[in-house]
Amino acid sequence: MAANPRPCNLCGEERQISFLYTRNGYSIHKCQRCGLVYVGVLPTAGELTELYGDSFFEASSKFDASANSPSLVNARDRVAQILRLPGIGRTRWLDVGCATGEFLLAGSEVAGELHGTDISAYAISEGRRRGLQNLRDGNFTDLDYSPEYFDLITMWDLIEHVEDPARVLHKAFAYLRPGGYLVLSTGDVDSLASKVMGRFWHLMIPPMHTYFFSRSTITRYLQEAGFTDLRITYTGKIVPLDFMVEKAARLASPRLSQAVQPVLRKLGLGRVRFSINLFDIMTVVARKPAHAS
Repeated sequence: MAANPRPCNLCGEERQISFLYTRNGYSIHKCQRCGLVYVGVLPTAGELTELYGDSFFEASSKFDASANSPSLVNARDRVAQILRLPGIGRTRWLDVGCATGEFLLAGSEVAGELHGTDISAYAISEGRRRGLQNLRDGNFTDLDYSPEYFDLITMWDLIEHVEDPARVLHKAFAYLRPGGYLVLSTGDVDSLASKVMGRFWHLMIPPMHTYFFSRSTITRYLQEAGFTDLRITYTGKIVPLDFMVEKAARLASPRLSQAVQPVLRKLGLGRVRFSINLFDIMTVVARKPAHAS
C-alpha cells in the first residue's frame, strides 16, 4: 500500500483518498470526494517504454495488417457510428493513441486529412509502413497542433493510460474547431463486470492502465474541459481468441503474458474470433460548443 498516494487528478483532493487493493504491485485508490479510481504511483518513463514496445503490438493478431483484422473491422464500425453524428465534419481528423493506424485506415475512406499520434515509436513506424502519413510519436500533451484545427479527435482505449487526463482533454478541446467532436472509449469501473471481478477485472491492469473511470467521473472531466452534449453508450467489439488468452495470462501475471505470446503465435488462435460486449466499456461522445472560441 502506498503511504502517500498522489492527489486526485480530477478534483485535487489529497486527504480523502481510500486504499482499495494492490494489483501487479501497484496500489489502487479511490477519491472519496469525486469517486475517481487510480493508481497511487505512476509508472516511470522507462516502464512505459518497455510496456509499449514491439511485443505489445505483436502479442496477438489484434494488430495484424490483414484487411479483416479484428482491429480494422472494429475501426470500420467506429467510423460508421461517427458518421451518424449530427454535423460531423470530414475535413481533418486526429486519432490520439492511434497504435498501428487501424482507425486512420478506416477513416481514410471518408475523411480528407488524417493525423495520428502514439507514444510508441514502433507503432508509428508500422503505421507509416502501411502507407499512413501525418503520424507523430510522443506524448500527446507534448505535441503541438494549430488551435481549432480538427473536426474530430478520437481516443480509443487511451485515456486510462495517460499521466494527466485533465491536461489531455483540455488539449483536445483547444485543437477542436467550434462544433467539433471528441469521441473516446474507456472502461467503466462502476459496471457490473468490474464490481463482480474486483481487482481481477480484465481492465484492472496497472501499470498499463492508471485510471479507472465511471460515467460520473469521465463526465466531470469532459465538462470541466469545456465539452457539452455528452452521450455514453456501451458497444461490443470483435476480439480474437489469442488476444483473450494473452489478456487472461496478463491478469494472472505480466511474466506469464510474455511467456505465452510465442505459443499463441505458433498456434494461430487469432483465426478464432468472438463478438463480445460485457457492458463495461463506454463509448463517450462529447462536443465543443459551436460558440466556443
